[in-house]
Amino acid sequence: VVGTFGGDPMGGGNTAALGLFCLLVMLLKLSEFRHGVVSRLNMILHIVAAFILCVLGEVKFVILLAPILLIFVWLCPSYVYGVR
Repeated sequence: VVGTFGGDPMGGGNTAALGLFCLLVMLLKLSEFRHGVVSRLNMILHIVAAFILCVLGEVKFVILLAPILLIFVWLCPSYVYGVR
């Protein structure tokens, strides 16, 4: 994972980029599920996998912000209609 996000194997990785990417994946999958594009299993697997990556990488801001932003995405009115 270190090389994927522009890190140095000897000096550490860019976990901030990993955290933002995982947070984006979680929010997109929840939005796709809300619009009926993906199944519940697909959404759950992606959110759990992204959250586990953030826990293993110790990305604390994602661990704290993810529940708040997931609730925000779920409760916000959608301006996209007819997406299937």
